[in-house]
Amino acid sequence: MSQKDVDLARRIADIATARRLTATSAAVSVVELSRDTRDSATVAPLGPPC
Repeated sequence: MSQKDVDLARRIADIATARRLTATSAAVSVVELSRDTRDSATVAPLGPPC
């Protein structure tokens, strides 16, 4: 996540607030996190998946 991503998220939140919209996590069912790297062997898990 970069500063650009954080700035965009804050801008979206500001616009939503100005329009009196509220965020809710009730509709979120799956969150996928990933990390981009040029050297995947360096950040790969060392053991079997949990």
